[in-house]
Amino acid sequence: MSTVGFLQRSLSKWKYVFILILTIACFAAILSLYVNRWIPDYSLSYSHLVAQQSKTNISFAKAQYRFPNYLILSDFKIFSDDSQTPLLRADKLTLGFSFPLLSSSIRLNSVSLDKGILDFPRLRNYWSRHGKEVLAWLKEIPHGNLKLTVLHGQILAGHGRTIGLGLKLQNVADRVQANGSWKEGKKTFYFEIDGHVAPSGFDVDKFTLKRNAALINLWGRWHGRYIDWNGYVFYDKYYILDIDGHAQLQDKSIVLKRLSFNLDKDNVYIAGSCSREELFSCDGAMALRRPVQNINELAPLKDIQLHLHVQNTLQGLVSNGSSDVHFLFDNSPTALQAVHGDFDGLKLLIVNGRFLSLKIKDLQSTFFLQGRAHMVPMRHVWASFNYARAYQKAIAMSADILSGHADSRIFVDTSSLPWAIKGHGRFEDLDISRLADAFSFFKHGRGVLAGYFNLQVSRQIELEGALSLHHGDFEGSDFQEWMAKLLQMPSLSHIGGMELSTRFKIEGRAKLFDDISLITEGFDLNGFYHLDEDDFVSSRLALRFSKNLLSESPIGRQVIGLVHGAWTLPFEFRLSGNLYRENFQWDPSILKDRVREHLFSFFARMIDDRLDQTPIP
Repeated sequence: MSTVGFLQRSLSKWKYVFILILTIACFAAILSLYVNRWIPDYSLSYSHLVAQQSKTNISFAKAQYRFPNYLILSDFKIFSDDSQTPLLRADKLTLGFSFPLLSSSIRLNSVSLDKGILDFPRLRNYWSRHGKEVLAWLKEIPHGNLKLTVLHGQILAGHGRTIGLGLKLQNVADRVQANGSWKEGKKTFYFEIDGHVAPSGFDVDKFTLKRNAALINLWGRWHGRYIDWNGYVFYDKYYILDIDGHAQLQDKSIVLKRLSFNLDKDNVYIAGSCSREELFSCDGAMALRRPVQNINELAPLKDIQLHLHVQNTLQGLVSNGSSDVHFLFDNSPTALQAVHGDFDGLKLLIVNGRFLSLKIKDLQSTFFLQGRAHMVPMRHVWASFNYARAYQKAIAMSADILSGHADSRIFVDTSSLPWAIKGHGRFEDLDISRLADAFSFFKHGRGVLAGYFNLQVSRQIELEGALSLHHGDFEGSDFQEWMAKLLQMPSLSHIGGMELSTRFKIEGRAKLFDDISLITEGFDLNGFYHLDEDDFVSSRLALRFSKNLLSESPIGRQVIGLVHGAWTLPFEFRLSGNLYRENFQWDPSILKDRVREHLFSFFARMIDDRLDQTPIP
């Protein structure tokens, strides 16, 4: 009897609990049903208010309430106020608020996007017009410990590029933590941020970005107008260490006071500024300086300096500026001291994360060789850098140069030092008269140059190829004046109708010219000319003068009188010895045999005397 009474008393107590639970469930169901009846109208009016504040248009297909404090919008879209294409769209947007019965105000606690797609180029244009207003409005939105989640997101980056994005961000008790990933093609990047809000700004204790073995690790702070950061980067086989950056936010610009780091023991310094009023309007300067102990014949680079002005235009980002590269001079196989370039209309574009496309409207290059400046103007320069494969880079280039055109392909293997470089190219219709500013000899000439080359660089430069000059016309050069004086043939001061072809090969300081063929109105020249790395000359040449040209010289007139048809016989000779003191040797030939019978000793002695009295310029 006592057991039955106990059960009766227990059931009597629990029935009130069951009734209470049932009542709450009914109330929640009725509340949910009631809320879902007016939530679409509320969401619509609220979205109109937000759209007015943010200068946008907002649409959604359906609004739902989920107990206890979530608002779910399906097929959500945000448009700029002057466009029919959404800046942002998502299959589902979930907003979490503080429950009104438990708080004095409704605060935004969480935002979740499912399959969101962001059109970055449109967002950039929108932000340039309304960014300041939107930032001011966002600061006024009441929020609690905010959490942002992006699931299966995408960013349309322009030019067909799509970036996949996943993100989890939370702000709890002034501490901000975020992690996630994004994907470009087959490459996946992971990031992590950990920091906290300070009274005057924000401190970043950790910012990490990883992809396979590549790693970026930074830390720093943003207080008031000043931003400072430090860190290191590991990429491929490169180590960027001792990063030290300082920036200042001014009323109209962001100023990079200094960014310095060590790149494989080389020191790099960067400074510049960007306008806060014009998106992507920047000026900057960069310098790379190699310590003296790192400069050698295999790595003769001393320093690089770059000055750049970047402007956002209707055609995209366009840059103007200049660059300077200085080399070790004394022991460099190329004897190249420095290269200076002034460029206008530079455009850079990264394609599919694998190619870097570069275009330059105008490029004025100046090469300093053995103390002389040689200027080469180029237009419509295009280059493509393929860096998809580690340690192997492919570069394709083309340009309009000297009223003609040139193109080339270069392959670089960076797996070890010195880098192994191979390449080939061709050029055509180059107007040599436009080389007057580059090489003093060409200021006296006209003609069209064409040819091809093959390049190989490792421990020294090896360059080979062929070139041809058509319709050449030279007048009054130092070399012509020397020839005219030596041979007493005044007409040599003007050489017209020249057709020249030769094969060439350069190995370090050695230069070889083979199969030389030079045809003019007054004379022909054939043979070879070699100059080794110690400036020692060896050559064999055959020269044939016209009758009119021979008639100008006292020696020539004697030869014509002695040898019938002398102008049809080649004058074969050699030059050898040191470049600056060449020896002349007249090779055996039919012409030599006939001249020997009458005035060989006199003729040879006269040539030697004139060579001594008339040194090569």
